[in-house]
Amino acid sequence: MPPKKRKSTKKKSWGWSKSKSKNFVIKIPSDLKYLLIHESPTEAITVKWFMDKISKFLWGTTMALATAGHFYKTDSSSVDIDEDKWEMWYSLDRAKSSIVNNLKKAIEQVRKNKWKVYLLTDPDREGEVIAYFIHKHFKLKKWEFKRVYLNSLWEKDYLNWLKNSYDDLDWNLVEGGLVRAMLDKYIWYVYSPVLWNRLKGNKYKIPLEHFKEELAKNIEKFKEQNAEVLKHNDKMKSIIKKYEELDFSDLDTFEGRSKISLWRVQTPLLRLLVEKDLEKFYKDLDRKVNLFMLDKEENSWEYENNKTKEIDVKFMNIIYQVLKYALENNNIKEVKVIDIKENINTRKPPTPMNTQIAQTSINSFLWYPVKKIMEILQNLYAKQYTSYMRTDGINITPSYLELLKESLVKSWVKAKMVLRDYVEQGHKEMNQDEDKENHHAILPTKTYDISKFSFSNLSPQENKVLEYVVKRTLASILEEAKIKTITYKLQITFTHNWVEKKANFLLKDSEIVKKGFLEVFDYSLNDYVRKFNFKVWDKIKVKDFILKEKDIRLPWWYTEGKVIEELERLWIGRPSTWDNIIDTLRGKWYIGGSSKIEVLPKWYWVYQAIKENDDVFWDIFDLWFTANMEEDLDLLAKWKKKKKEIMEKLKDKIKKENLD
Repeated sequence: MPPKKRKSTKKKSWGWSKSKSKNFVIKIPSDLKYLLIHESPTEAITVKWFMDKISKFLWGTTMALATAGHFYKTDSSSVDIDEDKWEMWYSLDRAKSSIVNNLKKAIEQVRKNKWKVYLLTDPDREGEVIAYFIHKHFKLKKWEFKRVYLNSLWEKDYLNWLKNSYDDLDWNLVEGGLVRAMLDKYIWYVYSPVLWNRLKGNKYKIPLEHFKEELAKNIEKFKEQNAEVLKHNDKMKSIIKKYEELDFSDLDTFEGRSKISLWRVQTPLLRLLVEKDLEKFYKDLDRKVNLFMLDKEENSWEYENNKTKEIDVKFMNIIYQVLKYALENNNIKEVKVIDIKENINTRKPPTPMNTQIAQTSINSFLWYPVKKIMEILQNLYAKQYTSYMRTDGINITPSYLELLKESLVKSWVKAKMVLRDYVEQGHKEMNQDEDKENHHAILPTKTYDISKFSFSNLSPQENKVLEYVVKRTLASILEEAKIKTITYKLQITFTHNWVEKKANFLLKDSEIVKKGFLEVFDYSLNDYVRKFNFKVWDKIKVKDFILKEKDIRLPWWYTEGKVIEELERLWIGRPSTWDNIIDTLRGKWYIGGSSKIEVLPKWYWVYQAIKENDDVFWDIFDLWFTANMEEDLDLLAKWKKKKKEIMEKLKDKIKKENLD
């Protein structure tokens, strides 16, 4: 007799499930009253776990679905813009037709039951545009939907924002998003064909030859000026070799020259990168040499004059030779500590993180690419660990403050809490009208034991990023740290040519006087461990003297984090676009590299072509032109400018008589 089938203990829930065809299929309950439409499928799956509470809260059967991002698109090969009405035509993305059909069935069921659809797409310009396309495609009436600006999938926050939903879309944000897309496409289809035309046939070889000639000339000049350094600096030799062997052979084929495009934001950024990249050949190298003394334990003591004034490299070498000779011939009389100075400095805690700070600080600390950082933060948000990651704000809201207090208590943190009013540097004017409860920093949404960060449902990278977010956020509300800096001054007495001489060396040490926020944000604690406890007149035994040329840092590369800092400083792009800007350039083979960004040969060629056609392309190369466009879009999003005014301004800027 076959065994009885066990009843499933799984709770029945409405939401996403995967079929064998890899399309999402849904079962729609006949009594469906509320449909929650998210942008991300991961978010919809997360919400499923507390769907019963949501259904109770809304008093009716509820389900969560997602659009999986934009489901309307423009065909990049044939952009069609009406220059009288300034409108751009979109079409349904066929790859997402099954998703749209599922949404349609669910919305029809909600309509039958005469209840509501909640639009919970991301609280930014892109999210508002997606909400607009849902509204437009399914012809939602005003009484049929609610807009929710959700910035956390934390259960308590989620229910709170459902309660405080809005009756309509933010139409000025929608307009700002649509005009941004139109600006980008308009510039793309006006400028790119002109560049293609000017570089077709053998015309592409002209700017390429000019670039090669100029580069070769500058490399030779650089090598002549720095011949002495290049004799023993292998790192610089490899850099020079890289430029001498730049491979442009790929441009001899049509495929190698294909997919060249010019964009409103990416193109001026590329100009910034290539000019920074070539800058090294126009600057004299700033050579510095440091002289160190090693004691018997091989602690290094720096020659005092290194710090006080610039010393000629040859003169420093003479001092080194004299001291080395004195050591080898037992002419050093004594080395003693003659002075000790102590200073106590205050170290302020880090601020909470907005998008730019998260991208730059995590990139510099963990060396993850910016695109990867944003993917991890998106996953942490979707899994309810952190709040929404695309934000200009760095404030901490009252509801989150209570959560952080609980975390501090659970972690037995001794440092005192200090509530600070963080001002968004450079963003004050933009954010002054924003709802502070909604517009806040990237924050943790659960209480954590800061000594343990290993969640089984998170990858190792996600665990590390989460740990950084939590520790940095907690540190931002704790008191400052006090660091004592101890400077030991040593004096060497030696004889040279039968004459007694003296030379001074310095050593810096430090220790923590008060941990403060460092109790939580412990990433640099090892820097403040005191190594020495000398007293005045203590004697030191010398082992050796070493002469080191400081690592000559050429201005030849950016990290991704530094690029984001530069974009933020120049006010180019916005948090929601920065990672995509870099990703687009990588995808088009304009830049490469992992820990550092390297300009690839293809872009040197395009850069030279644009320089030689500056009457046509220089506007799009202008960093301020791009920044001003961003400012116009922000004003449009606040109803302080009109769409037609912005587009006509762009049209006037593009001198069509030069585009023949």
